[in-house]
This record gives sequence, C-alpha cells and structure tokens, in this order.
Amino acid sequence: MNPSVDSQTMEYYIYLNRLRESGATNMFGATPYLQNTFDLDRKTASNVLTSWMHWVNDNPDNRNL
Repeated sequence: MNPSVDSQTMEYYIYLNRLRESGATNMFGATPYLQNTFDLDRKTASNVLTSWMHWVNDNPDNRNL
C-alpha cells in the first residue's frame, strides 16, 4: 500500500477497484457511485475518481488491492 495515501482515500480507492471489477459502470461514470456511497459532493467525488485513475495508471498493481 502506498504510504502517501491516507486511510480515507484508500477506502475510496479500494471501493473504486471493486466497482471496476464488478463491471457495473464504465469508470468514467463512477462519480455518482462515489457520491451516493460516501455522501460526497460532485466536485469531491470527481476529484477522488481522477486521483484514483492517476494512482492506478502510475502503478497498475494498485488495481489488485
């Protein structure tokens, strides 16, 4: 696990990994899922999603967490 990622962010990232694995949505459409699951506003959820995309892109093994 990346030590620079705080525990709340890691919770979001693991949720997004599971969502990706489920195939429930194209990940570009994951913002509303974050909003509903974590009660986030749209901007925050979008920022989390963008951050997750960079996190996975920087280290593809992160998809397996």
